[in-house]
Formats: sequence, structure tokens, C-alpha cells
Amino acid sequence: MIRRHALATIGLAIALLSHQAVLAGEAPAAKLTADQLRAELIGKTLDGEIKTGRSGGRSFTAYIGADGIERFKTSKYEDKGKYRITPDGQWCVTWEKLNDGREVCSTIHKSGDTYSAIRVGDSVVGSTWTVKPGNPNGF
Repeated sequence: MIRRHALATIGLAIALLSHQAVLAGEAPAAKLTADQLRAELIGKTLDGEIKTGRSGGRSFTAYIGADGIERFKTSKYEDKGKYRITPDGQWCVTWEKLNDGREVCSTIHKSGDTYSAIRVGDSVVGSTWTVKPGNPNGF
């Protein structure tokens, strides 16, 4: 009974959040496909904010190179890692330092000009960003 109540509560929360986004004039965030990820992120710079963990609230910038390397920087640290895109549209990165070198995969969602990442197996947005063409920060 408690589990059913918890699931109903989660479903209601999702419905309310979706409704609020529509009322605010935003389209619900759509999960990007593998082809969309390649077209919209590779060769581009991401400027955004980390939403969770010890770095929550910290701004970041990243560059997604066509060479398969993502370069990432905040005011406190920087790292780089090898990324891959799975056929079902997961963005996976193995960082040199972060996450002890373990691969982390996320689904990427887009609403308007804003992108968000949700780790696979989680339901919390870990980061949000906008995209600029090219590599203006010289990564």
C-alpha cells in the first residue's frame, strides 16, 4: 500500500511539473536521440550549471570535441574525458579524474534552448546548459 501511494505521489508530482512548464510557456523537455546528440552537441561549447552533488550551484563550461573528447571546467577544477553516444541516445563519459574514472551515462533532454542531463537510473536533473557554436573558450 505504501509503495502504491509513493508511486501515485511521484506520478502526481511529474504531472504537476509538466503542467507548470506548459503554463510557463515552455515545452516539456524532450529526450534527444543519438542523431540529435551528435548534431546538437559535437563541436559546440556548453555553458551551464551543476545542479546536484558537492558542486551543486557551480557554473561550468565544456567543449565537446569531434575527436571524442569532452573538456570540462568550473572555477574549482577541470577535467577531460572520452565520450560515446549509445544507439538508444545515452551520453556516456569516462572522465580522467571525476567519478574515479568510471563511465557515467545520462539521457539528455531539451526544452527551448536549454538542455538538461539526467543520469541513467536517476530522475534528478544533474546539470543544465545552453549551447554556443564552436570553441570560443579555446579548450
